[in-house]
Amino acid sequence: MPTVSYRADQTSAAFRAEDPDQARARREHVALARIAERHLRPDTEQTQQTQQTEHTEHTEQPNGPEQSGRAGAQQGPRLTAQEAIHLVTSLASRTAQPTGATEVDTTDILAALTLLPSARAELEALEASLSFLARERGMTWSEIAFGLGLRSAQAAQQRCERSISRMEDHTPASDASTVSNRKRPQG
Repeated sequence: MPTVSYRADQTSAAFRAEDPDQARARREHVALARIAERHLRPDTEQTQQTQQTEHTEHTEQPNGPEQSGRAGAQQGPRLTAQEAIHLVTSLASRTAQPTGATEVDTTDILAALTLLPSARAELEALEASLSFLARERGMTWSEIAFGLGLRSAQAAQQRCERSISRMEDHTPASDASTVSNRKRPQG
């Protein structure tokens, strides 16, 4: 019987718990790719690729294109988590699918559900950023509360503080100092 040799690092890697953040990021990537492949129409892809090309042209740095992997790379159409969720929801809720459309299945719905935490975090970050901008521009918490559909200035301020706390809790260690050092809006 042949002897199978394993390197110690291969064996130990097989029994290590996977990092939950990396696992979630991988699932989100797979979810976005699945929804794009199955449900983006060719005319939508054309529009998205044109927008991506325009974005790339405007984001070139003095040292060349940005190194995020998006610029200049021939990737498929890019969707945000929110766009993918909207796409699946709208296609799944229609009684008649558009001509040639792929029917939404339970795996597509699971993929959209997988993207909800990411979409929620994006919106929360936008809300916090807008609150910061509003305060920097001299807006009162009452005005911010009105814009957010809240009943009081205190509710708006507390909501902003909770958003900041959640962002600090979910920010990778390398970025945590940036969030922590950011001046919180004062009342």
